[in-house]
Order: sequence, then structure tokens, then C-alpha cells
Amino acid sequence: MSVQDADTLASVATIPVGRAPFAITYSRAAGRVYVANVHSRDLSIIDAGSLAVLATLVVGSVPYGVAASPDGTLILVSDQAGGLVSMIDAKTLEITARIKVGQYPEGIAFGSTADRAYVANWFSDSVSVLDLVHRTEVGQIKVGSGPRYLAVFQANSH
Repeated sequence: MSVQDADTLASVATIPVGRAPFAITYSRAAGRVYVANVHSRDLSIIDAGSLAVLATLVVGSVPYGVAASPDGTLILVSDQAGGLVSMIDAKTLEITARIKVGQYPEGIAFGSTADRAYVANWFSDSVSVLDLVHRTEVGQIKVGSGPRYLAVFQANSH
């Protein structure tokens, strides 16, 4: 993974991660960067301050999307081939649950809190709604053909 200075565009560092890094997310709360590596079937956990790899965690057969909770306590990784989402404790780096979702899950995003997340299911033409407290899919929202990624925005309360 390459790190660039946003102002000068100069290269700052090259960080060794797994094979075929695909998805990346940053957790300001945890001070970490998470990289899902498709071909090595793992997740690289990087300290954002030192740019050092802290750990590598095997997460599934085809890890494709990654998201960190707003409070920095959870990491979610979608597994395309398995039709699953791995729920990972950010402190212990242990997989605490594997949640069944639609076919070929890719993009994943948290809601405004750490108890709800959403997963784009490419082959199911749906978005899974996850209840992370009960560690289950509570429903699927039918969407257009082949959703790959998504973003969750909180409406203004004014």
C-alpha cells in the first residue's frame, strides 16, 4: 500500500500488505487503517501514526469490503465467495461472528452507530441490513441490478 502526502502528492511510505489489496478504510477513533486483501484472504491492520503493520488476520475466502464502526470498536469485512460478513473486535482482533448475507457481498458501511450496518449484495440485487447487537441480518432491501458499494448518510436534524 502506498501512502501519499495529500498536499505535495509526494510518496511518504510503502507498506507491505497481503496479496491483491482491494478495500481500505480508516478509523479515526482507533487510529488504524484496515486493508482487505483479496488473494491472500486476509485483513492488514495498520497503525495510522507509525504506518506499521500491527497484525494480519485471515478473514474469509474472498475479503472484498471493509468498514470500521464510528466508535472504532468493530471492523466488518465482507466475504464475496462465502456470502458472509465477519464481525471483528477491533481491540482483540478476534472474529466474534460471521453473519450470513446475500450473494457476493461487496461494499459495506456502518450506520450512524456501531449497532447497524449495510452490505451491498452484488448478485442478489439487494442491500442487507445487519443488526450487530444480535449479530444477524434483519432484512434485505431490493435495489437496482448489481450493487457493488454504498454510502450511508445521516439526515440533518434541523
